[in-house]
Amino acid sequence: MVKLPDGTVHEASLALGLGTNNVGELSAIGLAVDLLDKAGFPPTDRAEICTDSKYTFGMLELGWKVKSNIELVMGLRAKLEGRNVRLHWVAGHVGLVENERADTLANAGVTASIAKGA
Repeated sequence: MVKLPDGTVHEASLALGLGTNNVGELSAIGLAVDLLDKAGFPPTDRAEICTDSKYTFGMLELGWKVKSNIELVMGLRAKLEGRNVRLHWVAGHVGLVENERADTLANAGVTASIAKGA
């Protein structure tokens, strides 16, 4: 889910098939950037992306050493390079409306994966 400065909201979910929660959390960041691009949001404008995954926050914002999901993490780092993006960690499942909506979209992706037989 992406909310633009004018209040417009863009949403999407992904059917990832089999994968870990960390893969899902990382993929959500890539999907958010894709939504920004589709909405015509300039890469030089400041974008704030929230995640409830400490792993994702550490990998992409704090520069933690990559030991797994190497291709995905490195691809996201490259995708974020040159963009004016800052990630923020937020607590999950504490009633933050946008975070709860993101969780609903993530579950939609899981449901789509199951439907595809992944």
